[in-house]
Amino acid sequence: MRIYLMGLMSCGKTTYGKLLSKQLDLLFVDLDQQIEYFYGTPISELFSKGEQFFRACENQILIKTIEEHEHAIIACGGGTPCFLNNIEIIKNSGKSFYLKTQPETIYQRLIKSHNLRPMFKSIPKEKWLDKIIEVLEIREPFYKQANYIIDGESNVIERILQCLKYDLDFKK
Repeated sequence: MRIYLMGLMSCGKTTYGKLLSKQLDLLFVDLDQQIEYFYGTPISELFSKGEQFFRACENQILIKTIEEHEHAIIACGGGTPCFLNNIEIIKNSGKSFYLKTQPETIYQRLIKSHNLRPMFKSIPKEKWLDKIIEVLEIREPFYKQANYIIDGESNVIERILQCLKYDLDFKK
């Protein structure tokens, strides 16, 4: 069983993924951490070599993760489903959940975060919400291809578990 968590940065993929892995007794894999570990460098440095380069690295690690882990909760990077053939890879290798979170919530979480995302380095904080909305508009068509779309702001674990419980095809 592979379960993918998708959505914008700071929507809770890592937080909920860790909790879900304990509930289901499955390995938790954070794709961004896997990328950093494999390449021995932070995401921001890989991204500085160009987005196309970073997306190729991300695709390679997604495939490697699938090959190595038949049963896992996988927290995708915010852009993972939106580039190359990643959404097809995800759809063909497990069940996916889009943690749909309001842009204002994402903005508040980013403001409190000490981890400045590469796409925000050159943007003043007062423009972050506009950028979040812009990115969401581009990425949401990919996120909406998930098997399940759930409210990413409340009862996330319970909703995911409920979806899995009633997905009889997935349990086979």
